[in-house]
Amino acid sequence: MDEVVGRGEQLARTFVAAVGSGDPVRWAAMFTDDATYAVPDLPDPLRGRDALVALAATFFKAFPDMAFEVRSVIEQGDVVVLEGATKGTFTGPMMTADGEVPPTGKSYEAPLVAVCELSGTGLISACREYYDTAAFATQIGLTG
Repeated sequence: MDEVVGRGEQLARTFVAAVGSGDPVRWAAMFTDDATYAVPDLPDPLRGRDALVALAATFFKAFPDMAFEVRSVIEQGDVVVLEGATKGTFTGPMMTADGEVPPTGKSYEAPLVAVCELSGTGLISACREYYDTAAFATQIGLTG
């Protein structure tokens, strides 16, 4: 008998596979064309799939071994909350608003929560991620 998987579990599986692929286009394909994406280290949410591809390309280049581990999934209506952590090693250059940052070779594990609103097609129309930016910067050697 085939396993029945809810939208939340399906999103979690897709998110893990997309991050693990290191392919920014595959990652951004989880989102609607006009999706919004908010993260703590950007002043305004990103809007649109092209902006999401660019963001993912930056991180996948800097952390080519990036992976996402799901710890819990909560689903209520069209909202899915993923609790987990990203992990990776800073082995590639990273573009920031202040210019290119050279790799430090240091690894990180960043617990995070992603609150995702799903469209009728199951794609993410809005997502807000919450994580500790200071701890992330310290782990990868950008701050002391």
